[in-house]
Amino acid sequence: MAAKLFEAVFPHSESGLNQVVNNTNSPNAPTEEHNPDTVIAHNYPKPVEILQDLQSELYAQSGRPASEETKRLDVISLGLLSFETAVQLLKTSISRYSKWIPLADVVKFVSNASRDFPRSSPLLMDVLCLLATRYHPEVPSQTVQDIYKHVKRLVADAVIETPPVASSVVQALTLLCLFSPAVQTDKPLDSWHLSASTANHAVVAFGSSNVKQPDAVEERTIEQLRVWSSLCLTHLQYSIGSGRPLSISVRLMDGCRRLLEQSTIMPFDTPLIAELQFYICLHTALQNPAATSESAFTPWDFAWSRFLASSGPPRTLELSHWFGHLLLHRRSASSQQGLSHQAMQEKNIPAWRESANIVSQFVRHSSDQAPDLPDFAFFIASYAALVLCESAIDHHLVENLRAYLFKVACGESHIAFKHGFIIQRALERSKHADSNGEDGTNSGGAEMLPQLQITETPLPSQAMGMGEFDALAGFDIFGEYFTVGSLL
Repeated sequence: MAAKLFEAVFPHSESGLNQVVNNTNSPNAPTEEHNPDTVIAHNYPKPVEILQDLQSELYAQSGRPASEETKRLDVISLGLLSFETAVQLLKTSISRYSKWIPLADVVKFVSNASRDFPRSSPLLMDVLCLLATRYHPEVPSQTVQDIYKHVKRLVADAVIETPPVASSVVQALTLLCLFSPAVQTDKPLDSWHLSASTANHAVVAFGSSNVKQPDAVEERTIEQLRVWSSLCLTHLQYSIGSGRPLSISVRLMDGCRRLLEQSTIMPFDTPLIAELQFYICLHTALQNPAATSESAFTPWDFAWSRFLASSGPPRTLELSHWFGHLLLHRRSASSQQGLSHQAMQEKNIPAWRESANIVSQFVRHSSDQAPDLPDFAFFIASYAALVLCESAIDHHLVENLRAYLFKVACGESHIAFKHGFIIQRALERSKHADSNGEDGTNSGGAEMLPQLQITETPLPSQAMGMGEFDALAGFDIFGEYFTVGSLL
């Protein structure tokens, strides 16, 4: 013990205690002294870490074996799913979510190339199985609920776990930031909060700004860069969408560009980085009251716009592009004071046009592929529909979206179903206002909006109490920039 104390307080150059993220003595390590975003990992005494480690060693309960619960964290070991069912769910997750999160270890497991995946990555396995159940209605609803409760406990433990956590934990948490489990009955998952916590874990687990670690294989480095890029994107989206501050610095986000410098990149890597760079431009513009769409996005258009039409499905890059323009148009229109009603209508035409583009593109997604869209794509489309409700023109587009959301929803708890009720309530209020002659406009821009005819889908017979789902519920996420009440 005395030797350990001496080594802890007076660490020598080879002490593993002082290598948290990167081996800074490596000749390939980047110079970090001028980078404020770099994780400090130099060879010096770390009082908090030293004392916490000693406390753990001195006060740990001796002779206590690891609990069976700790050993049996995956859904197979817990008896929630059979091995065969779990494999089927994992195969579905590979086909549905590999675009967003690399799943190389899962592929090895389902192909019998590796058998230690459930034991080494229980949280990732459980999250993938949970998300895939939306495509497998044969899985009993009670089983899905049990998996959901189990995942919630694991997530709570993972968030407060002492870093570094396993890379698979970061992957699992990032997936939950992108996709809300389709069994939520209470307040939706706060993706801004979870992505901020996950980012802290990722920086330590992967290395500051995802710097390549010594002796790390290239495949693992690219995988971490993809996860980090998706995490940065979703955090930036929800930061903008909820008007909350960034917890990841723009400098670290810019480091994601290095994904495109790797020797083996996938077709979806470039659109991912392009979308991230677009939101960085949007975030900067929203900090500048004088910024316009032209001044904010011209540099991005020059560098990335060629990928808009070629990004492939699901085309979230296009949705985000229109969404960014919509936010700036809305801000510009809301800043105008003392204008006549007609002048205000003309000022809002660009926002209505972008909203129509968003809704029209969103409902073009295959109904089978729609659940693959990250939650934020649903927020974009639903917000655009609220703007169109305010315009009191081309309500057929809003009707199309309402019907589409109910059609693609994976059950009543899925985000599409809940947003469908929000859109329905907003549409009812807008039509009621029109009939009373309030804020309605039957012209002044309707001819400038694209027309789209889609066969209506009847509302599901299962009705949810409207008192439970007011039209404003869930859309305070955009309250920083626009008052949703003004739309309705």
